[in-house]
Amino acid sequence: MSKNNFLTPALYALTKEYTKQLSLYQEMLKLDEGQKEYAEAENITKVEEVILARQELINRLDEMNNKLKPLKDDIKTTLGLKDFSTKALKDALPSEAVQSLVKVLEQLGAVLYAIKELDAYNEKLLRAKLSQVNERLNKFQQKEKAQKAYAKKPKVSPGYIDEIK
Repeated sequence: MSKNNFLTPALYALTKEYTKQLSLYQEMLKLDEGQKEYAEAENITKVEEVILARQELINRLDEMNNKLKPLKDDIKTTLGLKDFSTKALKDALPSEAVQSLVKVLEQLGAVLYAIKELDAYNEKLLRAKLSQVNERLNKFQQKEKAQKAYAKKPKVSPGYIDEIK
């Protein structure tokens, strides 16, 4: 049995799993786009909801990747690859199964790149908003201190003096 016949089902299984991940990453990209809109509108409650939803997706993706690791390691070992990359796969086993996997991995890479760029923008935007909030808070606290400093002191009565004793 040739390597090609042996690995074809494994490569298609891997392609299927990465296709599932691709849909989850596309969902994450939509969440990131929503986060950008909510952050620009200063809707912190919605930003928090998006971040929590993203975390759930990240957890699911981590679980999926952990399940795929043994399969990837088996393919890598069987083909004698140093690393699991599209170029290495294409060079080691030019087949339709590899082409399908490469296509999904390229799509996945494009979505991940878009997520990375949007995450960087969102982080920068949230940091700027946080800085604005901190500035406003500091101004408010300074104003409050000044008002207290210039507030009239209440007149204190001498109190009750018991003159009988």
